[in-house]
Amino acid sequence: MAPGVASLYSFLLFVAQPVGYLAALAVSDRFERRTLLVTFFSVATVASVALALVPRDSVALLFIGMALSICITCISGIFFPYSSEVYPTAVRATGAGLVSTAGNVGALAAPVAIGYAFGTVGFGGVFLAMAALLAVGALVIRTLGPRVTGKTLEQVFADEAGEVPAASAPVVEKEATA
Repeated sequence: MAPGVASLYSFLLFVAQPVGYLAALAVSDRFERRTLLVTFFSVATVASVALALVPRDSVALLFIGMALSICITCISGIFFPYSSEVYPTAVRATGAGLVSTAGNVGALAAPVAIGYAFGTVGFGGVFLAMAALLAVGALVIRTLGPRVTGKTLEQVFADEAGEVPAASAPVVEKEATA
């Protein structure tokens, strides 16, 4: 690939990122966030596998890379609000802070890990490993993540505990004793 083409591809991959955030903005309150996350993780998994298999000199590389970039930024744009909704009020700041910190550690470690892995498993292997991690993310959120959209925080945690939240519990009037 010519240097000018590589620069153009990099530019277009970066342009795709705001598109992902705008897409997340458009859908995050219209659909169940857990379902959106699983969907975007799944599409990103497929895109990663496709990147592992597509020829490096193909224009498909650009479009698949842009799709992956959009999905990853959609995940980011939806995950942070979702993560703040899955912690009880007493530990919400700590939980959301830990999620953010874990994401920052991953962003710091990923280029180093990818650099080492690239020398061993190559371009395709890196994207297959990424696909495996994305698939695990989808599975974890699907099996362990609560549904939160359209619910109050009390309802989310009552659902988790199998209880009826006090605010929506039926009121039982006591009979007056004479």
